[in-house]
Amino acid sequence: MNPKIQKFICIVFIVANTLMLLGKKEGQPEVKLQVNWSQYLSKHDLVWNKIPKDYFEGDFN
Repeated sequence: MNPKIQKFICIVFIVANTLMLLGKKEGQPEVKLQVNWSQYLSKHDLVWNKIPKDYFEGDFN
């Protein structure tokens, strides 16, 4: 590989890593997930009218 290309790739890598480190914030995440899981999952219960005979009649049809 051409030494000039290697030097360019190295500089790009260093600049990219520096920018990522400068943009990183320490501390608590800004998005807070507040979910009532029992209420949420109660809306997604599977209702079966009959018991599937084999795998291909199951949930993955």
